[in-house]
Amino acid sequence: MDSLFRFLFEYRPVIFQQGEFRLAPSTGSYVAAVITVAAVLLAIITYRGLAGRGRVRDRIVLSALRIATLGVMLFCLFRPVLVVKAAVAQQNFLAVLIDDSRSMQIADWGTQPRGAFVKQAFGAKDAALVKALSAEGTRSTVDGTDAAARALRPDNRA
Repeated sequence: MDSLFRFLFEYRPVIFQQGEFRLAPSTGSYVAAVITVAAVLLAIITYRGLAGRGRVRDRIVLSALRIATLGVMLFCLFRPVLVVKAAVAQQNFLAVLIDDSRSMQIADWGTQPRGAFVKQAFGAKDAALVKALSAEGTRSTVDGTDAAARALRPDNRA
């Protein structure tokens, strides 16, 4: 039963017990609610007007099915969410891709090539920009040619 619940709702029942269920409706949800109420009223009126055709039980069952279907659709439009109070530990990760192609050797940054600024900003471990980026989480620097070489490999592994 637990695996079926997990298949349908993605999380175990324990998570639902710890969390808080909420709806996050948008403006369109309220418009849909008005339309749904009108459709429910129309369904009731339509099935009441068929007094001569079919049995009363059939009309009640069909009305109930139509109203239930519209109710489920309306519930989905109101965007149900589960707010879990337990914090999930995450690690921030920042990837910095450095372009070291031939175009970075063009001298258009004053009298120096474009790559000189990149080497100045990212070259040293104690550079201010490197320190600022590393303070936010784990940082990984990848040269452009290394990334391109990995992308071109058939197995796509580093």
